[in-house]
Amino acid sequence: MRIRFVHIALLLSITALVLSLGTAWQVRDADYTDQINDLILQNQALQARLDALTGEKSGPALGTAALTAAAWSDGSGADIVLTLDPVCEQAGDPARLRVQLGTQTVTETQCRWDGRVYTAALAVPAGNGYTYTVTIGSDAQTITSPEDPVYPELVYLSDSLSAYCNLVVSDWYVRDNALTLGPCYAHIQTPLLGADGDLRCTEARLVLKNGDAVLASVPITLTEGGSGSFESEVTGAAFALPALEHGEQMDLWLEATLCDGRSLTACAATWYAMPGGFSMAAG
Repeated sequence: MRIRFVHIALLLSITALVLSLGTAWQVRDADYTDQINDLILQNQALQARLDALTGEKSGPALGTAALTAAAWSDGSGADIVLTLDPVCEQAGDPARLRVQLGTQTVTETQCRWDGRVYTAALAVPAGNGYTYTVTIGSDAQTITSPEDPVYPELVYLSDSLSAYCNLVVSDWYVRDNALTLGPCYAHIQTPLLGADGDLRCTEARLVLKNGDAVLASVPITLTEGGSGSFESEVTGAAFALPALEHGEQMDLWLEATLCDGRSLTACAATWYAMPGGFSMAAG
């Protein structure tokens, strides 16, 4: 059988197709191999960075540290006490406790060594964003910081020492010489750090005033929330009104007393006496 030209052309076409398919698969495999190799390199780089960050965060393990705090009576700072049970080879060497705000050292002191543990005490003024570090020899251990807030109440000391209250009046009306409130929402935030550890709010009331004169007051019941907060929803509180001259004002206050004797106040609304009724000016 003689092979015709058309047969030769067909064979050449089939051969070229096979070669092209083989080349395509090789290129495809090569592409996948390159991608896999790139991913492996990226993963190795990310793992190396993660290991570096972990090392930066933890630092050398000098021992088990604990911090306690007692707030100043005026709420402007706190006394911080460190106890460190060292596990490092430098145990017994000179040590220091340092408090920083960013890169600035706010205060520091030498630690005392009793043969078993280190102790130190510092007076720290109110502030937010503190980092507490203990150093033994040339090694340092961060105890708590904004990046690793093991003691958030000490890192954000200013917030932990603050206390406030507020009241929202959603509705009201005056009828038969009485001011009646619709739903009101009271919120009281006590300090997270107290001088004696007792952070309760002992009592709260709504007070209606004409200048400094108390027109009426209503006690409210508080429900304890989380993180030193207290809340109350008051509906239907009513205040008897005296005769007021045109333009005279009366203010609704939330007053709260904390267990340490501190008083918190917030003005929630103001009304002005008008011909035939009252006009609310703020709330």
